[in-house]
Amino acid sequence: MIRKFFATVLAVATAGLLSADSNLFRNAEFADGGADWLVMRAKALEKTPVVWGKGSFSVDLPLAKEMRNGRLQLVQRIRLEKAKEYVLTFTSELEKSATILVSYRTDTNPKRNLGIANSLTLPAGKRDWTLIVSPAESGNDRSEFCFQIGEIAGKVTLSDLRLQEFRQVPLQLADRWKLVRTDSPDFERIPAGAETIRRPTDATVGKSNRIDLVRKGERVVENSSAVLYNEFESDQEGFMRTGFSADWRMRVFLNGEEVYSTLASGNGTNSYSAGDHSVNLPVRKGRNLLAVQVLSGSAGWCLVWGTPIPPIKYEACELWQPVDMSSVHVQRGTALDLSGQIDAPAGKFGRAIVAANGLLAFEKQPEKNVRLHGFTSGIPDEIWRNCPDEEFRANATAFARAARNQGYNLFRMHGLDGWLCTMTDRDMAINPKYLDRWDYLISEMKKEGIYVQFVVLSFNLYGASSIYSETFAKRNMHKMLLYMGNEWERTRFRYGVETLMNHVNPYTGLAWKDDPAIVIVEYYNEEYLGMARYAEAAKAFPEDHKIVLGVWNDWLKKRYASVPESKRPAALRQGVVPIPNGRGELIDDYSLFCYEKIRETNRWCEKVIRDAGYKGLTTENSALILSSAAAGWETLQVVDNHVYFCHPSDWSKPGSRVGQQSAVEQFASYFRGIAAGRLTGRPQFIGEFNHCFWNPYQHELPMVFNLYAAYQNFSSLALHSHPVLHKGGKFTVGNFTGGTSPVSRAGQFLSNMLFLRGDVTPSPHLVALTVPEKFLWSDGNGARAVSSEQSKLALISGFGLAFPWAPTPEGITPGRKPDLAVLPTGAADVETHGWYTSVIETKDRNFSLADVVKEMKKRGILPKENLTDPDRGIFQTDTGEITMRQQEKLVKVVTPRTEAVTMLAGRSEPLGALEVKNSTADACIGATSIDGKPLAESDRIVLVYSTEMVNSGMILSGSRASLIKFGIAPALMRTGTLELSLRNAGSGMVLYALAVDGTRVERLPLDPAVDGRLSIRIDTSKLAKGPTPFFELVRE
Repeated sequence: MIRKFFATVLAVATAGLLSADSNLFRNAEFADGGADWLVMRAKALEKTPVVWGKGSFSVDLPLAKEMRNGRLQLVQRIRLEKAKEYVLTFTSELEKSATILVSYRTDTNPKRNLGIANSLTLPAGKRDWTLIVSPAESGNDRSEFCFQIGEIAGKVTLSDLRLQEFRQVPLQLADRWKLVRTDSPDFERIPAGAETIRRPTDATVGKSNRIDLVRKGERVVENSSAVLYNEFESDQEGFMRTGFSADWRMRVFLNGEEVYSTLASGNGTNSYSAGDHSVNLPVRKGRNLLAVQVLSGSAGWCLVWGTPIPPIKYEACELWQPVDMSSVHVQRGTALDLSGQIDAPAGKFGRAIVAANGLLAFEKQPEKNVRLHGFTSGIPDEIWRNCPDEEFRANATAFARAARNQGYNLFRMHGLDGWLCTMTDRDMAINPKYLDRWDYLISEMKKEGIYVQFVVLSFNLYGASSIYSETFAKRNMHKMLLYMGNEWERTRFRYGVETLMNHVNPYTGLAWKDDPAIVIVEYYNEEYLGMARYAEAAKAFPEDHKIVLGVWNDWLKKRYASVPESKRPAALRQGVVPIPNGRGELIDDYSLFCYEKIRETNRWCEKVIRDAGYKGLTTENSALILSSAAAGWETLQVVDNHVYFCHPSDWSKPGSRVGQQSAVEQFASYFRGIAAGRLTGRPQFIGEFNHCFWNPYQHELPMVFNLYAAYQNFSSLALHSHPVLHKGGKFTVGNFTGGTSPVSRAGQFLSNMLFLRGDVTPSPHLVALTVPEKFLWSDGNGARAVSSEQSKLALISGFGLAFPWAPTPEGITPGRKPDLAVLPTGAADVETHGWYTSVIETKDRNFSLADVVKEMKKRGILPKENLTDPDRGIFQTDTGEITMRQQEKLVKVVTPRTEAVTMLAGRSEPLGALEVKNSTADACIGATSIDGKPLAESDRIVLVYSTEMVNSGMILSGSRASLIKFGIAPALMRTGTLELSLRNAGSGMVLYALAVDGTRVERLPLDPAVDGRLSIRIDTSKLAKGPTPFFELVRE
């Protein structure tokens, strides 16, 4: 059976809908062989035959060391018109999963893309595909429509190629819906006895229509299934663009064919508007049957539909302007130079240790707590991959210096098991050339005071580079198998540890195991996803699944060996017991099983590392669920967590979705989820985090995550990813890229002051959530996270998680005595995606945050004048420095050296020395002293005005959530007018606009201070060199 797959926002195979004579491809059935088609090949493929005919194009591509997408291309020259929409359909058949690129480009070299570039991951087997594509520029008769299929190894067949103009019909659903609650739905016909719901459709653009499926007085049971049917007539064939949303998952069918699904990722946002998911329904003339299956969420159950707002396209204009990124390395001596905050060389004070107070310190200065402010997951390829040795060394030296100048003292080496095996064709055979290069990079970073967090296993597991894609596809199964003690994965872990720990770096003269610049060793990047995403892995790799099933069933037999059969769970009497999927009779058993396997694996990994001679700190990523935290309590010296806000559903591919909500509006939910997993008595590392592009509130990141991390006294923050670039140029902004986004750069600059410099005062108190053992292993609590309501305590006091009944690792204590201990009265659900985990907000009716706030004031944990009022969404820290007003989407911080606020446009806000009079854009606005003096006395101050970024030509759905076109360079920054008042003693201040490298590019008008206050007005749309988030006030 061919499964139909629908890329981007469009939704269905069009066979039978659009006539063959409207196909813009010539010789689409290949009846005339390769006539009208071009096959472009790399030199190594000149003799590789292609097969034409019988409606298909086939080629069997050999395996190569470097698998490049451009090595074989199927091309037809065709004229397409700018902004016109086209429907592309084809069928793929592959032996192995692989990626292809569908594009429209010029025919002259170098090829220039004309606005169509869709990267598609094709699974093994046969699939139908449909995409809606639209060029950003008109082509000519020689412009090329191209299928780049070079990354594939093995046989690939493309057939049924069609390219046709998109024809839209208006939204015209019937007034009557039919409802059936069922777990076995029929999508081809309306079942007899279906309930009738009359709900006329308001087709006004942007209007949402809604049917709530929760009956009055009914309690929502998660994953309950219902199907809503709508039978309607259309007077023409074409595509009916319809917006859908559902609490929480849905599948959309038209005339029996599935056209859209959110089963894998859920709705993606809790706004529930018709703009959440834009679907093009391929209606036929006459009768059509729409069927939508809706699976309930943890707190609701509804379907929303309507006519979505037309897509939004971003182009350069007065409101959106490019930022000058021609020079991106911060220059020494400029106001943005943070190199003075980095104590070099790394390791000068010995190894990192866990201090007596449970925070990070160095062995030669055990009384002084230290913090690490860094980045993760990669160094630009052009620095170290394909360049001569002399050029590489110059690159490495410049990169390390640039990283220090930007205020970084940590690099998390996640991906090393692949980087070191570049250009290898044997398993577990590190390439000496690239090992030498990474030795040199480590030594150069060490000189600049930058520590390294070494991740033993990531994706490649030290395999041959030619099979990276296979290992990568199996990543979550490999993680699960390591938990199961499987020897294949254990062998690779031992290889990585023993080979690299005992390797002597020729540039430092030290073995990796002896180098204190390797500040910590991490076992396996996000190993917990092996358990969290196991249902998908089991389906994809059934033979490996048998291994896991065997371990699970053996565990159950031992657990219930002494229990009479009549008293055992019913599931144990039915042969092989499957892995529970989130709920069910054995969920507590499975939580205990996972807890024990995590403990065993952590201890085994720790022993391998110690046996190799490494004496420093170790860690592993912990999941947000309580059973994982309990296992970490017993086995980890340091806790390392990862989190993202509004993670894209499918990266930067068309159809990918990014939530548009404010993190402040969600009470900093992603920070609270992490804070609620922090274990008392040990350092907290954040190995990956970000607030993802194209969420419009990216500027909130430093004021939501980094700010509260400083307040909670976290020990390390590592941004994902690439905040330090190789060189300047014109760039797009990616989902996570830090260096190409001035908004991200501004946030990291503020983060350095708030977190690394220590401008924010950590909480002097501790509220500990103590988890009883009985609670943990009952009612599915082990598979859940801390209640989202209780986690709000992290916004007003030091907060941590404790399991006082369980032992801690050698040398680790449970931490200081808490000022207040609370018991868990509920648990929040955890939603795990392929690349990230988040806590689903649930209202905990058994916990009164307002009552706890009163108790905290009674005990003196909160001052009586503290402004916290949970019912009004106001939270103020016990130090008084940080205030959140959730309903206004505002967070502000006032410290002696730094004051900042994230706020909506058109508002004013007094801070301390700083007062924001107005901003015409939503923004993060801050002032920070560079000379170390209090802000009101400082002679040198950096002002930050950080707004929003988009890419040139970027097209988003009307709700902005769905990506239609990623866009091209240069990225554009939202301009705005900022009015400030700043109290500052003395006179002689001047104001400059700064480039992202810190150099002064323009002196701006500034009136003399009146009564000790400066009035500042900046219009970034009028700056001579374009907008920037950085400004310098300096006394000359």
